[in-house]
Amino acid sequence: MLIALYSDFCLDSSTIDNCVAECAGAYALGRSLDVNGTMIVRYVGRADDNVRACLKAHASEGRFRYFAFTYSTGANPAYEKECNLYHSFERTLDDPHHPIEPFAWSKCPNCNR
Repeated sequence: MLIALYSDFCLDSSTIDNCVAECAGAYALGRSLDVNGTMIVRYVGRADDNVRACLKAHASEGRFRYFAFTYSTGANPAYEKECNLYHSFERTLDDPHHPIEPFAWSKCPNCNR
């Protein structure tokens, strides 16, 4: 299931501060854009409480140039969105590992892991 994202922003501290709130969410990161100007997703992640802080940490590492994100209402919804992103883009991801659940009772909406 593909989810709606605020997408294809430059991954820098100023852009993050201007565009992203301090709440739970999931995100995708990339290093380049395709010929249509769409980010090629290489990494997906989530923030159980502050997606802005997670994105700023990635920006300071310098591995990625672009980001897309979505908000969620808490840790488990953020995990479900991260799973949806993972299953949507797993062929292009650098990390082949499935997202780790935040709670023992959490289940992936795609593969029931």
